[in-house]
Amino acid sequence: MLRYAGWDENLQKYVFGLSSLTGQVMPILSATYVILTGGIVAASLSSAIASLVGAPKVFQAICEDKLFPYVGFLGKGSPKDNEPRRGYLLTTLIGLAFVAVGELNAIASLISNFFLISYALINGACFLGSVSNSPGWRPSFRFYNKWLALLGFLSCSSMMFLIDYKTALLTYFVIGALFVYLLVRDPNVNWGTSTSAFAYLSTLHSILKLQNSPDHVKTFRPQILAVTGDPTKHQALVTLVSAITKNASMMICGNIIDRETVESAEAVPEYQEVKDWLSQNKIKSFYTPLFCSNFRLGVSCLLQTSGLGKFRPNVLFLGYKNNWQEAHPKDVEDYVNSIYDTFDFNCAVCILRLPNKTFSENVETENNRELKTRCETVLAMPAPTMEENMFRVRQKKGTIDIWWLYDDGGLSILIPHLVSLHWRWAGCQLRIFISGSRSRQEQDYSKMILLLQKFRINIKCLNVIPELKSKPSRQAWKEFEELQKEFETDHDETNAFIPPAAKEDPMNKRIAKRNVRIGELVREHSKDATLVVINIPLPRQLENAQYQYMCWLETLSKGLPPTILMRGNQENVLTFYS
Repeated sequence: MLRYAGWDENLQKYVFGLSSLTGQVMPILSATYVILTGGIVAASLSSAIASLVGAPKVFQAICEDKLFPYVGFLGKGSPKDNEPRRGYLLTTLIGLAFVAVGELNAIASLISNFFLISYALINGACFLGSVSNSPGWRPSFRFYNKWLALLGFLSCSSMMFLIDYKTALLTYFVIGALFVYLLVRDPNVNWGTSTSAFAYLSTLHSILKLQNSPDHVKTFRPQILAVTGDPTKHQALVTLVSAITKNASMMICGNIIDRETVESAEAVPEYQEVKDWLSQNKIKSFYTPLFCSNFRLGVSCLLQTSGLGKFRPNVLFLGYKNNWQEAHPKDVEDYVNSIYDTFDFNCAVCILRLPNKTFSENVETENNRELKTRCETVLAMPAPTMEENMFRVRQKKGTIDIWWLYDDGGLSILIPHLVSLHWRWAGCQLRIFISGSRSRQEQDYSKMILLLQKFRINIKCLNVIPELKSKPSRQAWKEFEELQKEFETDHDETNAFIPPAAKEDPMNKRIAKRNVRIGELVREHSKDATLVVINIPLPRQLENAQYQYMCWLETLSKGLPPTILMRGNQENVLTFYS
């Protein structure tokens, strides 16, 4: 071929490749014409038989994997031996169609390019398999070398363009279109490809590299551990947390399973079923079931063991314990102590409370001994259907009210801001409420507006509420005392109710009055909001004060729209422009 490449006097142009063949080159170069002819005939018959037998088998596998629509019936095999007879017929018809062209040179370059691209892809796959260092890649060819496979890929690709660059471009376009189609369609098949192995290796190297990178406020992401139980039964919590992470941050759905009530793994939701549900609802989250003896220990284990390297949770998301007044004292103690532990692990806490929900049917009693996960028993979350998931649809135009009462590093601002960026919450604007004094109301307003501008947080309005420091109304305080009075006496001698020391503690009294007043003002200003975010006080380290803390949370959040009770871990999470 190269012998005849050069300037053609008749055509007055430079010719190369197949266009430079003006005669039969191989007979001229060969020693014996008869041997050459026999070799060509043998090679042609071998390739034809291999194509007629091998191609239908490959096509049958493609049909069985349902990679392409409307061709599945062609891959159906015979009842006896599953031979692809329809594939044989299709291959024969295609071969006869090309023979009917009557001019081999018209299709020679196309056929050669398709054969070469097959060889190139095989060599490329072998090279990627070697580079990925997968333990399952064990080639049996004695003289195999990954660099030889790479050379084969480059040689075949180069030869395609030497034969005919137009046909080579067309071949690459067809292969690329098929690849993009399969990438977008994402068929539910598992081939164990070298691409997956290479992706694993690349991810591992990235995690190890990221581990040595120091933390910075500019790169902070809320990495959320949501204690959801079975995610398919607590969809509102899962959907809201997914709106915060927005597929750009880590989310883990944790399911704490009580070994005392679950006798076997059959009572636990199937791991693959949960993964399929998350995938179908386009929720990018990991799912981690954990067998544990109690809720507090389960939360502690999940916080310490979930994640890898920098991919560890820094926010714990819980459901509000609606049945805390009827639940067993040990369950209430576990619930509040898990909040203690979360702050000890230097993580933030978010608690979602949905409006007008009574979940007493999930409380385990003597007459209700159904198998439940610890999340369902302790958190008392319902098992709603998709129609009851209020966060599944686009939210109506309204506001996300943020009651920023404590400096928690800015997480109470960042999370509502991330929620508002989600398309379902695009019609909701941020309203911020802060505490202030009447004498410095204007100065507090100007200072906070300037700070929010530096944070580059867009808000609808800012409200300075000086009444936060005033005393609660008599009616509100009376209701709080009646609520707290129910748990002052230790009825069953478990020492889990409010002790006199906690009730009479001066600091507790001040915090209780402040929380009662905050609850009054929140119900006054935010009763029509789409979502309410309230800073919660830190639980005090007093013995057996769990019920007192639940009284505070109840007073803050009762009678409100969907509410997130949250507190950051004092880590700065907002950057500002100066």
